[in-house]
Amino acid sequence: MNSYARRSALETQLYFASKFYWRLTGQVHPSLITEQSVGGQRVYLVHNPKCGGSTLKALFAVSAKKTTHTFPRLMFRNSVWCDNLFVVSVRNPFDRFVSSYMYHVKSRYGGALVKRYGPSIKDLSPMEYLNFISQFPEKLSAQTNWTDYPSREKPSCDVILRLEDSNTWVQTLARHSILLSAQEVPKRNATPTQSTTHGPQTPLAELLSPDEITAVRRRIEDMFRQDYLRFGYPLMG
Repeated sequence: MNSYARRSALETQLYFASKFYWRLTGQVHPSLITEQSVGGQRVYLVHNPKCGGSTLKALFAVSAKKTTHTFPRLMFRNSVWCDNLFVVSVRNPFDRFVSSYMYHVKSRYGGALVKRYGPSIKDLSPMEYLNFISQFPEKLSAQTNWTDYPSREKPSCDVILRLEDSNTWVQTLARHSILLSAQEVPKRNATPTQSTTHGPQTPLAELLSPDEITAVRRRIEDMFRQDYLRFGYPLMG
């Protein structure tokens, strides 16, 4: 990990500053716009990375191919946020991390991270990757960055779905008066990482020993404890 140049604080600031375009113009990114409305309020999506965002867009039949993982507080004007209805999905933080690791390190991914740091990124261990990816909050940081907004009137998204409950998303959305033509949730970019009461059943089992997996999981729980508590995911204890 020490061989990788760290992303500077200035780079991070410039990245987030570039996302203010949407808030400044009052427009909404095409990949977050749905055809649904409830009581005169438009229904928009928020794409929380590695939490079934592509599945959510497919469910709403969003055709825009490009996406954005920008935090709502940077993306939307207060009037847009408060006057419309927002839907987001969350996920068990450990499973979310595993999905991110498998995507960036173990898949054929060759995007911005590989272009900047080279193919050796594919050799990162899970713990090394966790240290590495922490400098990119837009890729894997607290999920409250995507669910929350600094507004007393509406401090969080109107509908927060759990990826683990995706089989009932259609019914949950209907209870919020969001009626979709689709009756089944399409599975997009799925990674089999769901934790169970018997422990994490993940692709990491093929890479790490049980003790090493436990160490990674405890580190994830320390880093993302707020997400575990906020969204009702069990801690190891």
